[in-house]
Amino acid sequence: SDSKYVIDSIVKGWVFGWEKKNFKGRLNADLWKRFLVAYRKQNVEMIWVRGHNEHPLNEECDRLAVAARKGQDLKVDEGYKN
Repeated sequence: SDSKYVIDSIVKGWVFGWEKKNFKGRLNADLWKRFLVAYRKQNVEMIWVRGHNEHPLNEECDRLAVAARKGQDLKVDEGYKN
């Protein structure tokens, strides 16, 4: 991932502390909860890569994310709280 925040949240264990506190005061709690379910089913190694640095897989992820954001008929994230 090119998100230092996401990588550090997992590698440094912050997310597990947030989970114990039921993500009180945390943004995107619904996404973190969904992530942790999937994360615990896999053997994951978290690696940070500099964004927009021509890393082929990171560039592909960025392309997919931008395409999804620009997409038509996107579903509403019912768990998101503004």
